[in-house]
Amino acid sequence: MGKKTGIGTIGGGIGDGQFEKVQVNDAGIEFFNNLPEIMKAIAVADLLGLSIKTIYDWRYKQKTRNIPNNLFIKINRLLYLRTAVLREWITSQNQYLV
Repeated sequence: MGKKTGIGTIGGGIGDGQFEKVQVNDAGIEFFNNLPEIMKAIAVADLLGLSIKTIYDWRYKQKTRNIPNNLFIKINRLLYLRTAVLREWITSQNQYLV
């Protein structure tokens, strides 16, 4: 279970439908600590508790959904996401994570 600090705890999806608590403190979220610089789309979907279809929807509707242009990278026809950009985008969209 996550420790309640500052505002409280935030749920992050786990593959079995359970939610893991993510600590929120004065420095923001600790959700993205110790992650690689880039991650495959499926790994990000699992991490955030989203479907892979949602990640690809972000990619192809990027401009209409105000998603950062530099979030996605294609390497050898595989889609990757930059974790630093993802963290910045998520925290900017949610006032409780700042």
